[in-house]
Amino acid sequence: MKYAVKYAVLFMVMTMFFSTVHVAASRKDSSTNDEFRKVWTEHFIWSQSYIVSEMEELDGRDAVLKRLLKNQEDIGVSLSPYLGEKGTEQVTALLKDHILLAGRLMKSAKNGEKDTMAQERNKWYENAKELAAVLNKANPNWKEKTLENMLYIHLEHIENQISARIIRDWEAEITTSDESLIHMHKLADYLAEKN
Repeated sequence: MKYAVKYAVLFMVMTMFFSTVHVAASRKDSSTNDEFRKVWTEHFIWSQSYIVSEMEELDGRDAVLKRLLKNQEDIGVSLSPYLGEKGTEQVTALLKDHILLAGRLMKSAKNGEKDTMAQERNKWYENAKELAAVLNKANPNWKEKTLENMLYIHLEHIENQISARIIRDWEAEITTSDESLIHMHKLADYLAEKN
């Protein structure tokens, strides 16, 4: 009987310990997921705003671009525990290039400069490929090919948004915007899940 009580108490203590560890781990994962979703949702929001303000030549477009570039720094900071200082700088630089290349692609598309648009598009996709490789090197759980495909889908959504705005197809722009936001959440969730 004495041993039965001891084992029961030991079992209860161990159960409480592992439950606490599990809850702490879940909170950590939830916190990471929330942070990743926040910065990637902001990426969607400010990218949308940049596309509209640049394509429509709105007065605030420089301010919007500045805020969007700040978001790239925020994404780099959110990933910094996996990247280290040098990796964070590299990823942030690639993300900023992603935005600047998108801007050049957008301007050439708007002006009907097909050759320039093709060149900028190639650079843009190469940038995404390089970003996937750098992230995979920092964390092998982030599969390079998976990230590459997810980043390419992100670029396709932006291209579709630009195309829809050029031809003033508002329904298509709304549809691709909705798809883009869902995809940003999938990317954020993948990064959090595989950290």
